[in-house]
Amino acid sequence: MNRRLDKGEQQMIHYQQALGSAFRETSSQLNKYKKTLFWQSRKYYRLKTEGEELDLILSICRSYKIPPLEQAMINALQQLENSYMDGVNGQMTPEQRATLDKCLKISKTKLHEDERDAELSEEIISVVKRYIHLMENRLQVKTVEFGKQYTELSKLRAELSSLQCRLTTFEAMCSRLDALHNDASFRMQKLVRVSSNAHRKKEEANTKIVSLNERIEHNENLYRFEMNEIDRNAFNAMNFEEFISVLVQEREVYSLDIYLKKNEKELATRRRQLNEYMKAFSKIKEVSGYLDIKSTISRFQNKRSDNFSLFRFLVEIHSEIGNLNAEMNILLPIIAKKQQTYLHDHAVLRRTLHNIQNLDQDEVEAADSEADEIEQSKEALIEFKLELIELMEVIGSDVSTLKNIDDIVSNTKLIKQSIIDIHEKVNQLVQLKMYYDRHKLSQNVYDPNAYRKHHTLVSTPTLTFLE
Repeated sequence: MNRRLDKGEQQMIHYQQALGSAFRETSSQLNKYKKTLFWQSRKYYRLKTEGEELDLILSICRSYKIPPLEQAMINALQQLENSYMDGVNGQMTPEQRATLDKCLKISKTKLHEDERDAELSEEIISVVKRYIHLMENRLQVKTVEFGKQYTELSKLRAELSSLQCRLTTFEAMCSRLDALHNDASFRMQKLVRVSSNAHRKKEEANTKIVSLNERIEHNENLYRFEMNEIDRNAFNAMNFEEFISVLVQEREVYSLDIYLKKNEKELATRRRQLNEYMKAFSKIKEVSGYLDIKSTISRFQNKRSDNFSLFRFLVEIHSEIGNLNAEMNILLPIIAKKQQTYLHDHAVLRRTLHNIQNLDQDEVEAADSEADEIEQSKEALIEFKLELIELMEVIGSDVSTLKNIDDIVSNTKLIKQSIIDIHEKVNQLVQLKMYYDRHKLSQNVYDPNAYRKHHTLVSTPTLTFLE
């Protein structure tokens, strides 16, 4: 039953696919014919408009007539000729003949002009006739093309009508197939319900069989479990002995592996150290020119104590420079403050001296108070001199000239010079520190312990003991 249902579904799917492909093909062909019909109709209307234009031009050319002015001129000339002939036959006065001659001359000139205009008009008429002939030929060609297009358009309309008939038949077939599909689906649903009921009954029977089989399997499993417990206990006892033996072997292998890895690491470090030593010895050979390593090592050992003392001296110098820098950092702001106070006091003294020179007798008492202030400023300058002497003694400058000064106010230039000397000394100390910082890594030091402590050395030291 299920196979039949599957075959019916497959056939329905096949029919649906065939109908869809046929419908797509017919729709594509219909679209193509519609496009061709559209373009043919466009061409038909274009040819129709061109034919109408040609008909209009032909009608204009055929209805062409001589203008009324030209016709009036021709009639006037004929009247003049008739009157002239009458005058010739009859008797005319001289005045009439003169006027007649003038009129004849004027009429002759006009006649010549009219002849030229007639020739031009004849040429224009010939050109227009040629153009009309060409237009008639084009009209004939267009009528032939129009007939061809009309026949093609009639063919396309016939094909379009046939396609529409096929489309109606195809839609009727699709409706019949849909009805058949609905009938088959209804039958399939009925069969599915019947098969589902049968399947449900089969599942109930299978559940009963499964429950019975589970009871049988449960009893068999209990028996097997007891037998397996007995076998497992015996097997565990055997496996425990084997596990102990394998564990002992694995521990021995693991310990040997650790020992080998440790030896490999030590060997790698030794190789790296050996390479570094070989590079150092090669540099020593290049610098010294000695090819024997033993001789260079003996010279190096002989100069070790000198190099170590030199290293200690450099360390002491570095610490002393650090202390001096700290003292400089402390003293520089003090010096700046003292210099500012000195300059301020000096300016005040100069102002006071200038004011004292301009005093009158009535301002002598005020001058005494100013003199007290001057004395105080002198005392401040004396204190500044003492502090300046102490600072110069700390730095190591010559202070004999400052100690011999009695009048500080009159020797301001000397004090300024001493301040300038302090600044120069400080700058020398700073430059000495910078020079030491630049060259402390290239000193003649070889002490393994000191080299390990000061591991920041990058360049190889210049070895003076080989010179």
